[in-house]
Amino acid sequence: MKKNIIKKKYNYIDKLEWDSDFFGFNIGFINKRYLNKSIISEMKKFILDNDIKLVQYLCDCHDNKSVKIAESNHFHFTDIRLTYEKKISASIPIKLPTNFTYGIAQKYHIEELRSICNQDKC
Repeated sequence: MKKNIIKKKYNYIDKLEWDSDFFGFNIGFINKRYLNKSIISEMKKFILDNDIKLVQYLCDCHDNKSVKIAESNHFHFTDIRLTYEKKISASIPIKLPTNFTYGIAQKYHIEELRSICNQDKC
């Protein structure tokens, strides 16, 4: 008789498989930009169920409540994420091999890009 295995579903935290394999210990990632008691409760269960040694959390630093909850649960500020943007309004002339072209991406390119990449990652 086959045993029914119940897999717990976690909504707010995931195990980072690549990072865990690379560093040799289990690493989790909170996938929300805010924290509350429910998320912390789920995180603690996840840590125990998955032998997690490190949890990453990308906090919205303007959300004072989440910052205080993170600090009171032993999170420590270690880095900040910056995103740089530059509007490109014209193509830059460049010599490419025959049959190669490039240009500014448009919305209609999305489907073509999805077709050439791993669907699980796009």
